[in-house]
Amino acid sequence: MVGPLGTWIKGFIPSPKDESYTQSDMKVSQLIDHELHTWRTSMVLDIFNPMLAQAILSMPILARPSPDKLMWIPDSKGLFSVKSAYKELLPSTLSRVANELN
Repeated sequence: MVGPLGTWIKGFIPSPKDESYTQSDMKVSQLIDHELHTWRTSMVLDIFNPMLAQAILSMPILARPSPDKLMWIPDSKGLFSVKSAYKELLPSTLSRVANELN
């Protein structure tokens, strides 16, 4: 997993600074203001430590996000991995971002 500064950190899992947040099913979409297409900065800063919050806030929010969907993208052995999903989704994501920039 990629760490808060963009470097590879084995086993990195972003976690809230307050244990009470781990008790609820929180989704990334709850951290986004969908009308303004921005992060809910105060919420991100309240939930995560400063370094992780800044890493999250530095990620761009697409103006026209596509709806979430459940996908199974197996690798050559028929197993799911984040790597196989990434390889499958990267071309379409790059194309969509390029279209938004034009």
